[in-house]
Formats: sequence, structure tokens, C-alpha cells
Amino acid sequence: KAKAAAETAANESAKATAEEVETKAEPKVEATKTEEAPKDDAPKAEEPKEEELKEEEPKEKQPKPLRLLGEAFKTYIICEYDNRVCLIDKHAAHERIIFEDLLKESRESAGIASQSLLLPITVLLSAEERAVAEEYRSELIAVGYEFEAGEGFANLLSIPNAVSASEAESLFVEMLDELLEGRGNPSLTDSLRRERALYQVACKAAIKGGRVYDESVTEWLINKVLSLPDVTVCPHGRPIAFKLTKSELDRHFDRLK
Repeated sequence: KAKAAAETAANESAKATAEEVETKAEPKVEATKTEEAPKDDAPKAEEPKEEELKEEEPKEKQPKPLRLLGEAFKTYIICEYDNRVCLIDKHAAHERIIFEDLLKESRESAGIASQSLLLPITVLLSAEERAVAEEYRSELIAVGYEFEAGEGFANLLSIPNAVSASEAESLFVEMLDELLEGRGNPSLTDSLRRERALYQVACKAAIKGGRVYDESVTEWLINKVLSLPDVTVCPHGRPIAFKLTKSELDRHFDRLK
């Protein structure tokens, strides 16, 4: 029995030694632990919502309150604005607004928009008017007129977009007369002649004094005039608005000394 126990102990010792050698021969691979980022216990700030960002943007200046009081003689608009009373000549004001738009368009595209006619408008012309129409054809095209000239007449093929067909004929003749008057005047440059032509287009296209227009048109015109503080006269030099402050009215009625 002692011998058997000794053999068993020897076998177990040899087996343990073999396992130890085998373990040393194989490289020991340790599981790599992924280091977890330290948890931040501090509460995260919430991202601002889109609505909040919009609120933080600088707010545009709110327009000052405007009150339409009425119209005198179907010509002069009366309104209250910024602690003053304002009277606006609606034709002169609209004429200047149109002129500024046409002038900008002319400078940006070397001409203004025109409308082609399905049926030409025939305009009777004198020999002088026909001659000046041919001489200044390029200037007339630049302000929206395309035409074919014949003996004693011209057929209008295109007219300025801002002008109605009913007024296109008379405007064309007025432009020719203006060109005749300035013919040979060295001070009248091409650009000045073109500006004068734009004056005439704007005058024909503008709303007319003595006529009644929808209140939305009137309000649009008031807002347009008030948004252009540097524009004070029409293309012909007439004032477009007259303003009285409350203090000036108070002094007039002896409320203020």
C-alpha cells in the first residue's frame, strides 16, 4: 500500500509539472478591459431650442404706428405718423417712386422692361417727329419703345411695361416733342435725355390726383414714402409731402408759447 501511494503521488507530481511547462510555453493572453470614461455626474445643459434661438436674435425695429386720417380733394393723403401730421401729394409721390425704380432698372440692364403688342399702335407723325424718332431710336428703345416708321406715321411694336396701351401713343409723341426741343443742345447728354424720358414714363404710369383708389393702395404709398426720407420732391421738382409736428400745431393754436 505504501508503494502504491508513493507511485500515485509521483504520477500526480509529474502531471502537475507537465501542466506547468505547457502553461509556460503558451503566451498568457489577458483580456483587455475597456476603460470606461469617467462618468460626469454634473447635469448636462440642455441645447437651446430653435424657438429660443430666434428669440435671442436681434429684433428688428418695429415700424412706428401709422394712422390714415383721410384724403383731401381726392389728391392729398392725410396721415398721422411719429407724432406728426403728414400730407402727401399722391401723384407726385407715386411718380417719384416709379422714377427711382425705372432709373435703377435702366442702370442695371441698360434699359427698362417693355411689353410687346399683339396689334401695333399707329401714331401719326409730322416729318420732323419722324426724323427725330429715327435719330434717337436707340434712346427710345432704351425706355421701352420699339417701332417701325413710315411716311407720316410710326407703328409701335413695344411700349414701356409701366405704361398702359391707352397712354402709350400720347407719351411717345410727348417724348418726340421733348427731343425736338432739346435737339442741338450740347448740355443735353444721352444720360440726361434718358432721365427726362424716364420722368415722362413715370408721370404717365403714376396714380392720378382727383381719382379714388383702394385704401390698400393708399397705405402702400404712405409706407413707401415714409421709408424714403431722402426723397422729398417729384422728378419735376415739386414737393411730394408736407409735415407738421404736434408741437407746431400746438403753437399755431396757442397751446404752446
